Amino acid sequence: MSGIDIEIKEITDIEINDILGKKKDKKKKKGKEKEEKIINGWGKINDEITEKFMLKLKYNQTINSFFYFKLKSKENFFSWCIIVLSTFTSSLTLLTNLENEPFTHFFLSIQIALGLFSIIITLIAAWMKKQQFVERINLIDRYVQKITRLIEELDVHLILMPTDRLSYDDFKKKYHPQITEYLSTSPSISPKEWKNTVYTITRYYPEIISQDGVKTNKLWPWYRWEKGKDKKIIRDVTHFGENIMKTYHSQKCCSCFYRKFTLEYLDDDEDINNKNKGKEGEGFISEEESFY
Repeated sequence: MSGIDIEIKEITDIEINDILGKKKDKKKKKGKEKEEKIINGWGKINDEITEKFMLKLKYNQTINSFFYFKLKSKENFFSWCIIVLSTFTSSLTLLTNLENEPFTHFFLSIQIALGLFSIIITLIAAWMKKQQFVERINLIDRYVQKITRLIEELDVHLILMPTDRLSYDDFKKKYHPQITEYLSTSPSISPKEWKNTVYTITRYYPEIISQDGVKTNKLWPWYRWEKGKDKKIIRDVTHFGENIMKTYHSQKCCSCFYRKFTLEYLDDDEDINNKNKGKEGEGFISEEESFY
């Protein structure tokens, strides 16, 4: 091989390496562009931030909505007691119009019964006012309605294509102050009321926690929200439900008879996961699939 041929070969090798290097650089740039793709101000990171907001809003909505109906049922019960006692009092008052006593000390018995009913009615009404049932019910009702509306609006935004949404800057101006307000001004609930509410949901309403088994619908903090090393969202079960069950029964006088309950939402979650395993590769849309 002559010197000219060697030089030509070296030049050709250099050109090939340059071309291959440029192709690799282009692939890297395309990969970065794909990762950093922003549409209408929306990107994968902004979507994830909004999802985190929604998890906390949904938790506040669930606790307050559940507590609202529990408080409402208490208020209805005591209101009904006042109505029943007032009816008895009115009926007994009519008996005082009798001219003759049916038996000895009849009128005295009526007066004593009227006095007792009046005292009980007064005490129940005073206790209800002290507990502020009506004020708290109205406050929680307004809060739940507003936060439910906000959650639905955010959910619709995430469902829409990024091109059909508000720009992210407009979205922040419109919704971030509302999110901050509803997360920071949640109606006050005592620790005992909160624990009782969370325990009831954990023990008797697993469908509220796991719902349809879709990752985005699982309720935090029963299910955590965390990004793994592969940048995929992890929504596995936390110890929150188990801890609530243990600590709730430890406060009761019958804690020595406590037995470990099965957390029903775990069974639902396992069943759904087993079904989904069989559906992999059949053309179903992956939960990790996004617009970006």
